[in-house]
Amino acid sequence: TTEIYTLSLHDALPICTDDSAALTACLSAARSANGTVYLSAGKTYVIAGVFDLTGITLSGYKATARVKAGVTLSGGLFQGSAFTMLGLTIDLNKANTINPGNIRGGMAIYAYGASGWTIPVVVRDVIVINGYQVGISVSTGSTATNAIDAPSSPVLVENTVVSGCQWGIMTFRNSDVTISGCTISGMTQEGIYDFLSQRSTILGNTVSKCGSHGIVSSYGRDTRIVGNSACENSGGSGLCIGGGEPTFAASVYWSISGNTCIGNGGAVWAGITVDPTIAGALSTPVPSYGTITGNVCRGNQSGIVTTMAKYVAITGNDCSSNNLFGITVNSSNNTLSGNSCSGNVWGICMFGSSGDHTIGTNGAEGNSSGRYTIDVTVPNSPITYSDTHSPWVGTWGVGSRVINSTPKVGSPKAWVCTVPGTVGTWVSEGNL
Repeated sequence: TTEIYTLSLHDALPICTDDSAALTACLSAARSANGTVYLSAGKTYVIAGVFDLTGITLSGYKATARVKAGVTLSGGLFQGSAFTMLGLTIDLNKANTINPGNIRGGMAIYAYGASGWTIPVVVRDVIVINGYQVGISVSTGSTATNAIDAPSSPVLVENTVVSGCQWGIMTFRNSDVTISGCTISGMTQEGIYDFLSQRSTILGNTVSKCGSHGIVSSYGRDTRIVGNSACENSGGSGLCIGGGEPTFAASVYWSISGNTCIGNGGAVWAGITVDPTIAGALSTPVPSYGTITGNVCRGNQSGIVTTMAKYVAITGNDCSSNNLFGITVNSSNNTLSGNSCSGNVWGICMFGSSGDHTIGTNGAEGNSSGRYTIDVTVPNSPITYSDTHSPWVGTWGVGSRVINSTPKVGSPKAWVCTVPGTVGTWVSEGNL
């Protein structure tokens, strides 16, 4: 039997000195009966400490929980596993509290279980404001170095707002986390940061005006980043697949599709960046097995950038009107097809250790410096793409091939590079 408990305090006054003891007692009673606690609409509850929500539903539509002035919040204000939180506004009261000084303190909500959990944590219609550190954190006690070993820990964070914190939502070594329909803005660091988790779904969120990347997934497996708007994030990319630490398995089997990434990056970053480069092995491409499909990346420094990411398909994206490149690949075994890259300085750029790419038909006209710029510095690293002629610029490896994009009887069907170097030596494969 589920019992219902209502915490309806201070009918005469909108704000009281400290509601912590009353809230703790109400939560304890509800936990013993698998109960639901309702906070009264229109009330502001002033609280301090850590409140265990394990096994409880806490509903607070149109209610506010505000951290008491002068305290240092050492953990999560509300934390536990197998809980549901609905509708509550949580004011971390940054202006009147003390910075805990570490990422494990000062959280509004902390979903945690040392070995994971099986009953889902649900956070829906919640508002988190004014925090020093992370707004919402989800974590297990796992020490896994490969996301495939992350323990079961299902979470749904839905239709939730986070503003004015350092990070919006963070996950650490989880399985089956879904972050959907949330609005995250004004972080000093990342909006959403997903670390070494598997089967994460980041769906339909709006992440804007963060001081670093909008959305990051590092060392994940089977991550889906779909239908998000990641715009005006000044210190990083809109979306980022990251990595770099050699002791962790790199991100694999990820997909980025249907996102809008506009006005990100300042002077360096892109709408979408994929960079699993391993420290100490900076020129070694990392197998990624990822797809970047149907995204709109405009008004960034570059539209899409892949660095040291092997086996990536980049298809059907709009990468127009960026400050430098539409698409840049500094990787190997990437496939580019059906992308629109106009109104940039260069349409498509391949450089550094790029190689073994397949470049299909892309709309790369109308860029101020040209359709393609190529600088392949690894000897005998072939690239295949379509154009109306053999290359006039760039550094090419033996075996690179240009397929005639306007074939007709009597014209070459393709050209092949037989001598590497700047421009290289190109030989017709024969006329049609």
